[in-house]
Amino acid sequence: MAGASSSSSKRIPPFIFKNLQIVGNEMEFPESELTFLSEKMVDFDGLQANGFDVKKYFITQGWDKYFDMLNGPIYPDLLKKFWMKAKVFDKHEAKKEELAAIERNPSLKGKTRKEMGLLEFTGIQIKSNICGMNMAFSPIHFNALLGLPNSGIELDAFEKDTRYRDDLLHLICTDFSLKGKVKGLTDECRVLFKIILAAISPRVGGTDTISWTHRHLLYFLLTGKKVNLGDYFFERICEAIFASKSQRKTTIVYPRLLSDLLHQGHVVQNLKKFHPELVEKKFSPEILHANFLTKMRLISTKLVAPPQELSARLEDRLYVDGYPVISEADAEHIIQDYLEVLREEGFVVDRSMIPPAPANLYNPTRRPKRKAVAQADQPKPDLLAQKRIKVEQADAEKRTKKKHEETATKAAEGASKEPLVVEVDSSSEESESEDETESDEETLAERLRRRPVPVPKGKGKSSKFVFNEAEIGI
Repeated sequence: MAGASSSSSKRIPPFIFKNLQIVGNEMEFPESELTFLSEKMVDFDGLQANGFDVKKYFITQGWDKYFDMLNGPIYPDLLKKFWMKAKVFDKHEAKKEELAAIERNPSLKGKTRKEMGLLEFTGIQIKSNICGMNMAFSPIHFNALLGLPNSGIELDAFEKDTRYRDDLLHLICTDFSLKGKVKGLTDECRVLFKIILAAISPRVGGTDTISWTHRHLLYFLLTGKKVNLGDYFFERICEAIFASKSQRKTTIVYPRLLSDLLHQGHVVQNLKKFHPELVEKKFSPEILHANFLTKMRLISTKLVAPPQELSARLEDRLYVDGYPVISEADAEHIIQDYLEVLREEGFVVDRSMIPPAPANLYNPTRRPKRKAVAQADQPKPDLLAQKRIKVEQADAEKRTKKKHEETATKAAEGASKEPLVVEVDSSSEESESEDETESDEETLAERLRRRPVPVPKGKGKSSKFVFNEAEIGI
């Protein structure tokens, strides 16, 4: 089943409290001892190619989104922090919380939880703390994550409930003497049970026996009766947390489911900003391929390969927010080291899968295309209009010049009829020097022959000389 790391339209109820609080570990063993019991992706196409089209049963339940979600990353360091501080908040824990509040303030005795300043107890929850963020989960969060209603048959009740046992034994068994053994199941139910142990209820140990809970799950898959999958996951995680705290069991169950829940709840996004070291390391779940059909002797022919082999998606390991984690711009030894890490995590990779180097990484060019487009959008000039404007400007200049010439001619004619009066300031010494340089054409002899003009005796007054046109050369 081709899938994505997470479905695109999930609305998960908030599970992070606003107040930040630093708390200690609930577990009493070192964090380094924790291990993972992961879900597996299922190659439904490979099973169908070999005669077992069982995907339809899970689609009827609405669980196709869950199997799609399995093809995504697991955050081991983040989950270890989550698990070390996790606890099952049940009625017993709620009572302890109330007693602690009364011990701090005896006047709260006899008050309700709300009056004590505590949240109402609405049912069992999984509580934990990551980097000061308090969080609480219930079955509704897991169902919302998978796009499922918070309703349906609760499987745990059928460990003792016997109402369906006769019907289911006739439906799923071929040999009633082996009704508690996997060998007594029909071939199709053996395949379904293999998928259950790989993806829905992983377990450590033998796989040749089947419980009443799992037999009822097979029956509900075949008959189409809706099962509350989120509640089933919630109960299994509660059991594992309780076992870790009371029996020092160090196994983290459903790591891919928990990783996606924390991712969709924006915990991963927040930690990338403030504690990136908790989400840097990732690995993908293993794949349940169709080759188990041969090992279980469910087919006698050669295994048929599907049209497209299921593989773990590399997008989350090669790209972050669309930008390549590693590319051709990196040194060759760094590329080879990264490929080796991916192979150790179960990815099938080769050198050709490395993304190309980002364009203009350190010296991005300016955007010439936008400039070219802007120039292209400008209107073309009207050459005829420009020529008309130039002609009009030339005509205006001619008219102005002609008008000035006519004015100058009239002024000259008026000046020829009247004598010119020139005032000379006797106190100015500059007039003499100006007369000396008045005309470059006048020779020295002509200036010597000029008769000196007597200076009038009037003190501080200007002398007036009267010339006619012949004397001044007009």
